[in-house]
Amino acid sequence: GKDINKMKKLTTILLFLAFGIFGNAESVSSIIYKKLSAKGIKREIIEETIKLDEEISDGLLFETSGIDGAEYLEKLESLLEKDRNNYIVAGKIAETYLASLYLKNIRNGKKYMDIFEKANPTDYEIWSMKVTYYGNIEDLDEKNKIINQINKKYPNSLFLKLIKLQEEANDNGVKNSKPEIDETLKLLSNKSETDKFTMSDEEIYSYKLSLHFLNIRNFVEKNEFQKGIDYYLNNIATLSASNEVKNYNFGQEKFLFMMITTINNNIENKSQKKRNVEKLKNTDIFRKIDRNREIEL
Repeated sequence: GKDINKMKKLTTILLFLAFGIFGNAESVSSIIYKKLSAKGIKREIIEETIKLDEEISDGLLFETSGIDGAEYLEKLESLLEKDRNNYIVAGKIAETYLASLYLKNIRNGKKYMDIFEKANPTDYEIWSMKVTYYGNIEDLDEKNKIINQINKKYPNSLFLKLIKLQEEANDNGVKNSKPEIDETLKLLSNKSETDKFTMSDEEIYSYKLSLHFLNIRNFVEKNEFQKGIDYYLNNIATLSASNEVKNYNFGQEKFLFMMITTINNNIENKSQKKRNVEKLKNTDIFRKIDRNREIEL
């Protein structure tokens, strides 16, 4: 019904935002440190950036995280004023605007995307953000130009596969084939692949969540709700990562959990629905969301 359609639109928008604003298979904070030091940014500004990034985590992309978005955008903007070369901050502001459902906000993101592009030495990070931007304002010529460049420079790469999955997801999700998704999931667990595109552990985990969710979306498209819920329990609820990585992606994990409870409401069989609720209550993410033991599923 209506919730499911809203879910499709949202997953697609949130699924893939800027690729690799944060680098290497290590923690986000150590990557921010390396990238900004290389730009000659003052140490105290770098430390402020790391602290702010940790506080925000994925919270500006997922309302489920419960932080005050407007307040944090202001903090990011005043931090960017201290040094316009701080492309990590420019990227974080840009991706927030690009994730919006409103064209006005998306266009506002362009200003920050330009700062990000000017200061960032890495082509694939810039290309990724531009694919999102031109896709969202529906300038298909510009978008396809960039995808062709990626095709030329990074054929068969993890990066290209993620971009293509993003394209197909935006194109109504029909063509996302499970083998393609599963192959990309394998590459995400291959350190030499993720190192090529300096991906942090936090980012790799977020992509894994997104790709598994594409598989679930395929079941939902076919009204195979129970298969989608079983898939969630077997693949997302059990996905392992450090506490830091999970905390960083809390907004997305909570968002996906809420989506699954929405899908469970579509199950006709009462006792099946109840069994699902028991299993969902038994997940780590539910215990984390329901710290105060007050949520009814």
